[in-house]
Amino acid sequence: MTLDQNRYFMLTGAICSLWSYLEYLLSNIIWSLLSLDKEIGNIITGGRDILPKINMAIALANHLDADRELRRALVDVRKQLQSGLQDERNAAVHGVYSSNETAIRPRRETHRGKGSGQAKDVDVTELEAVVRDIKKAIDTLLPSCERLGINVH
Repeated sequence: MTLDQNRYFMLTGAICSLWSYLEYLLSNIIWSLLSLDKEIGNIITGGRDILPKINMAIALANHLDADRELRRALVDVRKQLQSGLQDERNAAVHGVYSSNETAIRPRRETHRGKGSGQAKDVDVTELEAVVRDIKKAIDTLLPSCERLGINVH
């Protein structure tokens, strides 16, 4: 395994961890809005993908006339997700990586969505951008969560 390949795998791991934390924050927002304990909250949000989860959080926040900054943050994060972040994350995590001795960099092939079945070279900077964008989404939610006492740990 080359140094570049190690970097790809480390970045993919970072993407997975950060995405899980983003989903955790969204779940905690929903649980807080509904005053649910963690056990019941997990039943409500556990099987949902991120877009239905954030849509639920936005609908609840609007219905309950929740904190305006929280509502704004949720809408901003949804825009980030719908503007390609979710697709980039999915490609990074679910794509199949390969390389050979003559390959300059690893290649990724996805098997659903646009470009399905076509391998393309992946640059480390693409994965670094996904990491940055997920961190940005998390950083959009954290101030409201912390201010409102919503669990972030």
